[in-house]
Amino acid sequence: MKGNSEKGIIHRFVGGIWDCLDYPPEQRRIVLKLDLTIVLWGSLSSFIKYLDKSNLSNAYNSGMKEYLGIKGNELNYANTGYNIASIIFGLPCAYLMNRYNTRWFILTIEILWTIVTFCFVSIKTPLQMIVLRVILGIVECGHFSAFVFLIGTYYNKHEAARRQVILQAFTVLGPMFATYIQAGASSSLDGTDGLDGWQWTFLIDGIVSVFIIICQIIFVPDILDRLKPNRFFSESDIHWLRARRSPIKHEPKPDTKWGIIKEQLSWLKQWRVWAFWAFGVCQDIISLSNQSTQFWIKGWNNIKPGSYTTAQYNTLTSPMYAISFLCSVTFGWTSDTFLKGRRWPGIIAAGLWSFAIMIALGAIPVYGSKPVRFFLYYNTDVGQAASGLYWCYSQEIFSHNLRQAAFVAGGINVCAYIANSIVNNIWFKTADQPFVQTGHYISAVFGLFYVAVALALGLTEKKYLARFNITADKNLDEESISAEECTSNNEPGSSKGSDYDVFEVSTPAENVKK
Repeated sequence: MKGNSEKGIIHRFVGGIWDCLDYPPEQRRIVLKLDLTIVLWGSLSSFIKYLDKSNLSNAYNSGMKEYLGIKGNELNYANTGYNIASIIFGLPCAYLMNRYNTRWFILTIEILWTIVTFCFVSIKTPLQMIVLRVILGIVECGHFSAFVFLIGTYYNKHEAARRQVILQAFTVLGPMFATYIQAGASSSLDGTDGLDGWQWTFLIDGIVSVFIIICQIIFVPDILDRLKPNRFFSESDIHWLRARRSPIKHEPKPDTKWGIIKEQLSWLKQWRVWAFWAFGVCQDIISLSNQSTQFWIKGWNNIKPGSYTTAQYNTLTSPMYAISFLCSVTFGWTSDTFLKGRRWPGIIAAGLWSFAIMIALGAIPVYGSKPVRFFLYYNTDVGQAASGLYWCYSQEIFSHNLRQAAFVAGGINVCAYIANSIVNNIWFKTADQPFVQTGHYISAVFGLFYVAVALALGLTEKKYLARFNITADKNLDEESISAEECTSNNEPGSSKGSDYDVFEVSTPAENVKK
């Protein structure tokens, strides 16, 4: 097979758009099946999660507040309850997603949150809203990290970022489409069958969720290391997917509860674990500024009555999500191609841009120039657009130990929710919106922390990975072995039934021991 240097321009162009289109036919077929069974349905699953998660704020500004008689900060309390529930159950979910069948873990929590979404249609008091939001936090907290973990077991360093940022980008599309659903429900369905427009929003979201769940039951597999031949992946497909990974040595997982606890405590002594959790903190605090957008738009009616309609409260925020989506895709593609698998430069760019935007939001008068303020608000989600990079990065850095990779993924959201619960309730109070200049300055500071953490990880990455003899995955051009050949080349590292939970590589100089 020819090397990269001998490939034509068309091959390079096609491979740059979507890597596997430049693979040999049989390999292309296998990777495309992965994309259609995991990335597609994982992205749609993330879409419905964030559709369901974001519809509370849209409903609140579209009639729910008046319907429930809310006078104070009950929306903040509901979101804080969501965060606290996610904090408590985040790390247990990280353990469960790896310990048991990851596929059924995802499907179970999706079924539960869909039931909760339907329940929102019937709420009558602010307390019911808060209670349901807390339950939603319990069942949703492990979802995104579970899909990040699932994708991370299948794709190599030349493929991973594009898939992870697509997953992340659909978390942005969810809130964007939620605004259109709420706008349409408020203008067309309000009063139909005795339901207000905001109630129709929850009903529609629940129906969409049911459809996506049914499709996932059919298509989504378990992690690669537990995958068995099925209607989509033959035994030879599975062997090829495992064989293309770097050679690794397996170590049995702890066989006692104390052994598991001791192992997890040892991870807490590693600064890189905390660094990835810091990404979650920084990104979440940066993104808090975006919630001011709807309040700011609605506030113009107090200055000049009739400035905006209820539908516009929702639709005018959609460009913010569109910009975030485009930035997510850009970060992912450049990371996999031009930056040759480096994740940290894109995070730095997002952090610096967010810093400048947040400083401007705090310094410029709230009800000054409309175009300027719209521009600033529409760029408040650029920090979140880079989050797909650090999710991907976390799975690559800890690829030598799948249990640790799952632990880190679960902890990212836990730390993000802790930060959100503190900062949101002090500097981004609902009653103060959109006059939260101090909050914007705090977001700016965490934009700089975003940059500092990325630099620290990026500058020490090579030395850290060398300890485990982890380098870039096998050159794709050297992966000429076919799926059929893999069947007869059944190495210990790719045999069925092996324990893939912890991977350790021994170097010639020393053996890494636990």
